[in-house]
Amino acid sequence: MDALACDGTEHDISDCKFRGWGSSSCNHRKDVVVQCQTRVRLVDGPTPSRGRVEVMYRGEWGTICDDSFGQEEAAVVCRMLGYHNSSPTVYSQAHFGQRSGPIWLDAVRCSGKESDLGSCSYKGWGKHDCSHSEDAGVDCGNMI
Repeated sequence: MDALACDGTEHDISDCKFRGWGSSSCNHRKDVVVQCQTRVRLVDGPTPSRGRVEVMYRGEWGTICDDSFGQEEAAVVCRMLGYHNSSPTVYSQAHFGQRSGPIWLDAVRCSGKESDLGSCSYKGWGKHDCSHSEDAGVDCGNMI
């Protein structure tokens, strides 16, 4: 791809305008690398470090189902938010209240070493078999 022109509303890079597959006037010294980071936040908790876990996908905040959401997954969320507690508290069954709107992630499985939830395994964005009564929550403790 060369002369790529996106407006930001595309769901796939191939939806952007470009010269055509294989039609290029550049070499590999002009290759581009992009690293994306999942946006995450904690909401409706009594402190900024405690709350329901929400992630942004396609410009909209949604929740994570508590199925398989444990210590390792919570550690990744807390690390993403700047907390370095090695043993955060995990809450299930919408402890911090049920959200309306999308449930973005389910069956999230992390080793606990990841720097981003997007590096963990999960069913796929928007694919789930749960309801908001299963929204996951976390207590990350104090910032270090």
